[in-house]
Amino acid sequence: MNSKIIFNPFLKFTEKQLLIFGLLFFFINGLVCYYARIKIDSIFHFSPLKNSDLAIAFFYCGFSIVFAVIVLFILGIIFNNKTRLIDILNAVLISQVFNFPTVLATKFIDLEKISGKAMQNLHLEFTDLILLLVFVGITLPFIIYGIVLLYNGFRTATNIKSWKEIAIFAVVLFILLPVSQSISYILRL
Repeated sequence: MNSKIIFNPFLKFTEKQLLIFGLLFFFINGLVCYYARIKIDSIFHFSPLKNSDLAIAFFYCGFSIVFAVIVLFILGIIFNNKTRLIDILNAVLISQVFNFPTVLATKFIDLEKISGKAMQNLHLEFTDLILLLVFVGITLPFIIYGIVLLYNGFRTATNIKSWKEIAIFAVVLFILLPVSQSISYILRL
């Protein structure tokens, strides 16, 4: 498979194919979040889900996607008034395709226990450090890949080229993440 297709599937596949694939993984992510008792409170951030209800798990997955689509669509219109909503939606959905390994890793590696020890300045055991390294080793590539897919999808949808537009996209993305997390925290379903 061509690396161009792996990192920018938006050039190869139709909008309908991308939408179907993205929606399929939206449902997979929702089910995995429910199983793991994790909520996606921002497109690349995960937190414990206190209320283990299937509808709540899907609500958080959907909220993070809708919020990102709205913000990125507005930015896309600012960059190029011919930006289409379906292209931004597909970029966000496809960027979320590989969230489920991160959510599963969060389920099987007890991060709450490890972070609790670290916050209380307790001695971390060697196994805790190994588990933390395994978690980072598993999840970081998926998160980076998701960000690459989001950038390439946004770039394809808006036809941005200048370094200023790319820098603005990066700043908006890094503002989008904590704002979405904050809204999710306020909702506390």
